[in-house]
Amino acid sequence: MLAVPGSASPASDQIAAEIASSASNSCRGATVAFGYTDGTENRLSDLLAGPAQPGRPPQRWLCPLLTCAYPEVDQAIAAAVAAADVPILVGRASRPPPVPRRGDARTAIR
Repeated sequence: MLAVPGSASPASDQIAAEIASSASNSCRGATVAFGYTDGTENRLSDLLAGPAQPGRPPQRWLCPLLTCAYPEVDQAIAAAVAAADVPILVGRASRPPPVPRRGDARTAIR
């Protein structure tokens, strides 16, 4: 499952659906769905509250779609996870790589 910050919109639905499709292709047999932390449509809290699927483990995996620290979204995700009926494992949001410092030998151009 993917946690998308903000509310649903046609543009964010398209992007989230493409990411979910790509994730499904790399995780054979997994159902990848997404929900939004805000708004009234396709809410993360509703997605997480759904029943476990027959024949599947009851736990769920949640990946926040964030590229940087976002405390408000982290709090919304934590609230949705706390209200869920099944165990949910939350992954760390992806973070951009560190910016190289000037003079760092690992970044020197040769």
